[in-house]
Amino acid sequence: MGFINSLKKLFGTSKEAATVKSAEIKEKAADTYESAKEYTKTAADKLDDKLDDMVDDIKEAAITAKEKVKEFGENLKDKTEDVIEKLDDKAAAVVDRLEEKIRNSTEKDKDIATGAAEVAESKAEEIIEEIEDVAEDAAEDTPKA
Repeated sequence: MGFINSLKKLFGTSKEAATVKSAEIKEKAADTYESAKEYTKTAADKLDDKLDDMVDDIKEAAITAKEKVKEFGENLKDKTEDVIEKLDDKAAAVVDRLEEKIRNSTEKDKDIATGAAEVAESKAEEIIEEIEDVAEDAAEDTPKA
């Protein structure tokens, strides 16, 4: 029976050692879990802070961009108004010069213009007559149903 008692003592001691080791492992696992939990919370807090900073930076950039676009639009509007004003002045000057030239035109120019108008009217009448003749001929040549 000594052999059986020795085996019982051996297995009993092994069981106690396994229980102690198991308790140690459980304690280390709990510590690791708590450590990981704290690290995750810290990382999440840091990430949240970074995201808040990024959102603030984006808002500031958007405000700055909006101000710059508004300023650019105002500058463009002012420059456009200046260009339009200059064009109006130049157009008015051209109109004034044309009116002066028209007033200063000679009777010869008026006669030439009148003669050209008469020639154009005469040619227009000839063309209209030719078109009417062609249309009449076409109408006569068209077979009737």
